[in-house]
Amino acid sequence: DKIVKKHEPYFICVDVANGYHKKFIDTLKELRNRYPDKVLVGGNVVTNNLVQELILNAGLDIVKVGIGSGCFTKDTRVLMANGTYKNINKIQIGEKVINMNGEQVNVLNVMNQGIKKVLQVKIDNYDDYTYVTEDHRYWVYNKNDKKYEWININSINFNYNITNIENKEIKHYNIIEKKYFGEEETWDIEVDCPTHSFIANNSIVHNSVCTTRLQTGVGYPQFSAVVECSDAAHGIDGHIISDGGIQNVGDISKAFGAGADFVMCGSMFAGHDEDGLIEFGGRP
Repeated sequence: DKIVKKHEPYFICVDVANGYHKKFIDTLKELRNRYPDKVLVGGNVVTNNLVQELILNAGLDIVKVGIGSGCFTKDTRVLMANGTYKNINKIQIGEKVINMNGEQVNVLNVMNQGIKKVLQVKIDNYDDYTYVTEDHRYWVYNKNDKKYEWININSINFNYNITNIENKEIKHYNIIEKKYFGEEETWDIEVDCPTHSFIANNSIVHNSVCTTRLQTGVGYPQFSAVVECSDAAHGIDGHIISDGGIQNVGDISKAFGAGADFVMCGSMFAGHDEDGLIEFGGRP
């Protein structure tokens, strides 16, 4: 309330990684009741049924559409149930891998995620580099808060230790190097366990497409999501923002062609000399 009264914003945006949970919807309803005159934006989702619910029942004016899926390059080594390692793109559905608890879990799907921007990462418990999309999550130890959590690799800094499972114990390691590498073909696997985890290049990682993808929409193709969701929104006087999948200017045209009213493309414009730089606590 203090922020709204002080700045009197025209828009209020509730931005979460995955909008398929009750708390998110309840928050939107509360904001709509409290600020009936504001343009309310929220997401992200990827299916028409939730777009309709968010507009009709939660009071959204604009829905953010798109849930990204992190992934690795094809030469990333995954720990199999028999103790050997296998390139992620060579794994077969039905094979077993080791999860973060040292348990054997089934591989439900193996997915070519297309060409994506990747980071080059070096961790001190692995002899080679790992090439991973910046939105892929690692199980890390937060040294400041003294707790474990899932964090996108792009957000991991000196405050975190990368983890691995060894003899069913969690071990901590440091990132030696992390930088933008280029664009590569990427892959991900879907595993059947509550933690949605597996071991890639001696690190505990999260499979980005989980067993509930039909309910949550995680990993749903962006173009298909925009087509489906824009049709649902426009039929009830709503609008959508296509959020994700923008690699070049042609992707912006495709998003509009699929029915998006707005396109979010922050990564395309970030990092240029023309961008404004805000510092907080002496850090950009």
